[in-house]
Amino acid sequence: MNFPEDQLKRVQLLLLLLILVPGVVNFATPIYNFVDPTLGGLPFFYWFQILLLALSTIPYLAFTLIEDRRSRVSPAAGKGGS
Repeated sequence: MNFPEDQLKRVQLLLLLLILVPGVVNFATPIYNFVDPTLGGLPFFYWFQILLLALSTIPYLAFTLIEDRRSRVSPAAGKGGS
């Protein structure tokens, strides 16, 4: 699938923001510092962090795939032959 360069930049920016959200929420401990509800015997405090970690991998993988494809299509300047 081919995207115009400006649309690709917007997608990457959105993915970066989606990656940063769980990191910022992780520092706001009072938001999720609860025992109930439990899930599989784990207090909310623990399973919420596990859920954030799992959800943050999706945009990270998408961003990594986009960057990998971009680097294959247009190698960085200065890496060419003499």
